Amino acid sequence: MNRLLYISIILLMSLGSCKRHEILNQEFIFCEATINNVQYKDASTFKELLGYQALPFATKERFFIGYDTIAYLQFKLVNNNDPNDFYYLFGGITYPKNEEFPLLNKEYIIKYNQDFETDKFIAVELEHYLYEQRKNNPNILPFGVILLEKDKGLGDKNDYISLNGNMIFESYNTKNNKYQGHFQLYKKADDLGFKDYAIMGQFDVVVKGSNK
Repeated sequence: MNRLLYISIILLMSLGSCKRHEILNQEFIFCEATINNVQYKDASTFKELLGYQALPFATKERFFIGYDTIAYLQFKLVNNNDPNDFYYLFGGITYPKNEEFPLLNKEYIIKYNQDFETDKFIAVELEHYLYEQRKNNPNILPFGVILLEKDKGLGDKNDYISLNGNMIFESYNTKNNKYQGHFQLYKKADDLGFKDYAIMGQFDVVVKGSNK
């Protein structure tokens, strides 16, 4: 994405002001989802992509492959009717070394882990946790952990909600190198005070570092 943005900036500089304004305000939708029947989406204008974006991982990429066969995802899901109501949906999927990622129409299982809800340090160390699982439990691969983080504003600690479910990549567009797919995630109410969560969504993303 960084190389693409650099090329785009050069092209923008050669355009007239009206056309430049039109392009800068073009919206890109990465993910759309319903959280407990409320509509949310992760979308950015081209202008916003050129600037700083606050996301859980230190990158603007919504889906990217790191070291040791771990793929990471992150979406900022904003209420369609209230920009102050938003969640971060983020996590990772670890898979066997001899396997490509993503495989179309393969069900990637997302597993619940209560430790991510009771120990905020573990949530911050999600990358280390996935690496250890890949290293020590190769027989369970592939599997993923996805967390829902509710932003509570300044001064309050955010809640991390671990989810169950699945994610499937359905198609690949060779023209723009984007994958299209969907996910179904859920969490049942428990004695920690978390309510039921049901999340269904679809995505349209580049997977940086994929084999395509």
